[in-house]
Parts: sequence; C-alpha cells; structure tokens
Amino acid sequence: MARLPAGIRFIISFSRDQWYRAFIFILTFLLYASFHLSRKPISIVKHSKGYENGTNRLRLQKQILKSEKNKPLDPEMQCLLLSDGKGSIHPNHVVILPGDGGSGTAAISFTGALKIPGVIEFSLCLLFAKLVSYTFLFWLPLYITNVDHLDAKKAGELSTLFDVGGIFGGILAGVISDRLEKRASTCGLMLLLAAPTLYIFSTVSKMGLEATIAMLLLSGALVSGPYTLITTAVSADLGTHKSLKGNAHALSTVTAIIDGTGSVGAALGPLLAGLLSPSGWSNVFYMLMFADACALLFLIRLIHKELSCPGSATGDQVPFKEQ
Repeated sequence: MARLPAGIRFIISFSRDQWYRAFIFILTFLLYASFHLSRKPISIVKHSKGYENGTNRLRLQKQILKSEKNKPLDPEMQCLLLSDGKGSIHPNHVVILPGDGGSGTAAISFTGALKIPGVIEFSLCLLFAKLVSYTFLFWLPLYITNVDHLDAKKAGELSTLFDVGGIFGGILAGVISDRLEKRASTCGLMLLLAAPTLYIFSTVSKMGLEATIAMLLLSGALVSGPYTLITTAVSADLGTHKSLKGNAHALSTVTAIIDGTGSVGAALGPLLAGLLSPSGWSNVFYMLMFADACALLFLIRLIHKELSCPGSATGDQVPFKEQ
C-alpha cells in the first residue's frame, strides 16, 4: 500500500475538534482585523478658503493688520509660537490658508509620525490603559462569579455596569479636557485615581452585591476615561500638531500608531490575567494597578509640560501653513 502524501498525513494528524477550533480562531482574527480596518479616524473640521481649478490651487493670504501688530499675544499663542517663550512675532507675519483638497502635500511616513511630540508617550500609555480595560472586559464575569457566588447569567449582566461607568467616564474626561485644554493632565489624574480604586474594588467587592455595583461604576469611569480620550481627542490633536505645518495627511497614521499600540495591551492583559488568576485574584489586581502606574509614568513629561505652559501642550493644533 502506497504511503499517504505528506499533506494528507498533516491533515489527518489533527482531530475534527482541533480543526474547528483553528477555523474559529482564524475567522475571529479576520473579523477583528476587518473591524479595526473599517474604523475611520475622527473627522477634523477645518475652516479654510480656497479655489481649485484643475491642478492649480489659489490660497488666500491674510496680512496682519496694523492695529494687531502692537497687540500683546495671549499666553497660549506665545507658548505655541515661541519655543523659548521670548522674542516677538514678526510684524509682517503672513498666514496662508490651505485649500480644501491639499493634494499637493505628501502623506507623513511612519517614522515621521513617531517624531511628533507626544505620539510615543500616548501610544505607550494607551497600551497599559487598554490592558486594564480589556482584562476587565474578558475576566470580570468570572471574577464576579467566584467572589459574589452568582451564576454565569447574572454575573454577565452585572459586569455590564463596568461599561456603563465607562460611558460616563469618557464623557467626563472629554468635558474636563476641553475646559482645561490639558489632555495629558486629565488622563493622568484619572489614572492616578484608578490604581487605588482597583485595590478598593478587590477588597470591598467581597462585602456584598451593593458594594460590587458601586465599585464597578466607579472603576469603569476611571479606567475607560483615559482610554476613550486618547483614542479620540488626543489622536486628533496629535494628527494636527503644529510641527506638521498644516499637513492633514498625518491624522490616519497617528491614529493607527496609537490605537495599534494599544491593541498590544488589549492582547496581553487577558493573557496575563489567565496566567495569574490560578494563584489568586489579588495578583491579577496587583498586575492591573501596576499597569495603571506604568500608563501614568509615560505621561509625566507631557503633564509637566502642560502644567508649566498656559496653553495646551498636547494638541498645538495649527490649521494653517506659515511661511
């Protein structure tokens, strides 16, 4: 009897159940990858004027009025336009408003996007913030089942309160950061409060259902707030940073770098929780608190810059080009 080909032997070496698991794994991976590919970066609304005729584009120039030459700059503009905080703006400063298309500007490279101030810091911060968030997403029902002794159905329903808290946390983070114009400081404050909150959650959740509900809402708000803010407003701010000189083609690249780095944490978090949970849930919470501390650590430089500068150190948005 002839020997079976190597390909056939490889196929029959795995059971039907193993092939089914592999198929589900590949299908889930493709669907998840397609989901992230379909996500579009947040839209940036720009008020620009221009007239486009074929490949030629006319740009309007705005001369600074004489009455504005001697007008003192507000602290924010002085901080953004002057790197050393000294000197003065040239009196005949000319601002060129970009046309609507912007087809003459090349897209930024991957390494160029990494050089934008704040991209690396926020990317690594999101890695650890997303690690905490996705660990709760995958392991919270099992934790509630073990601690509060509920069945799987009730534990799953109760775990949704963490997401409810995340909704309010994301809204709160956005409102605070818009009012203060300090993205990194807002994220840092919530991360600073999240670490002790997780420790309290691991302690009081054993005291009853009411304590678990309260801590789920609070933990969800503090954990999901920075995660939501970084993937939306912060990505948009960095994608229109002043160092780009009005190049709007960097937004998608910056958003992909930040969100892609965060996805690494989303994969590591549940994996580490699975490795640590047999030794006790306390070790899982220690890991989550350490991740929050690391996320805060990567924002220290940006927080110091924001607090020492009256303007926003994160965005430094420039919707125009300078010559």
